[in-house]
Amino acid sequence: MPKTLQFGITNFEIDFKDLVMNTMIKNKRFENDVEFRGADIKDSRAVVILLHGRRQNADTIYELAEKIGFTDITYILPLAPELTWYPRGFMRDLEDNQPYLSVALERIHYIITDLKNQNIKPENIFLMGFSQGACIVSQYLWENPQKLGGVIAFTGGLFGPELTYTSHEGLPINGTQLIFTGGKEDSWVPEQRVRDTAALFEKLGGNVTTKIYSGRDHLVSDEEVELAKTLLNI
Repeated sequence: MPKTLQFGITNFEIDFKDLVMNTMIKNKRFENDVEFRGADIKDSRAVVILLHGRRQNADTIYELAEKIGFTDITYILPLAPELTWYPRGFMRDLEDNQPYLSVALERIHYIITDLKNQNIKPENIFLMGFSQGACIVSQYLWENPQKLGGVIAFTGGLFGPELTYTSHEGLPINGTQLIFTGGKEDSWVPEQRVRDTAALFEKLGGNVTTKIYSGRDHLVSDEEVELAKTLLNI
């Protein structure tokens, strides 16, 4: 079995609506809920928006960036209230995870818009996430289809009980590199949801790689890290 980078996961549900709404009202632009790691943005060749999983913090998810190993990339790490992006399973009805889901997607949109306003080229902007973070980056790109440098979703997929999404017209993400991974026995993110999510993005013109691992826990393996290295080695 390959060496792995283990992330702790706790199965729980928490009602933090007041905390989320206060964050929206008091800190609409979200600057205080984001950490910057890696290269200074003016010197970097790429920017990765890296979203943590449930109960992870900036230090925990940045271990993944350190394992990827590039020193000339800026990592932007948004932080979720109570370290949880949404309180219930991502395969529940979308309404069950509101307003948390909308808040998370708005935050990603704000960051990407700000980067573009700083003249960062879209092809140099990447989205990466693990578990809950992977679900958020997948959902963001579906709801805001655009060409980016790439998207890496380590064990995640689109939200909802069934993927009955109406496809977008044309090929809005044409050529964007996407990686979707998962575990065959993963109890948090079913293999079929990963595959179905990847298939939908292929229809939008994405250059999609899908990898499903047997006997792998809910974590990011060394092989997955190597996939990320290849994609980010632009």
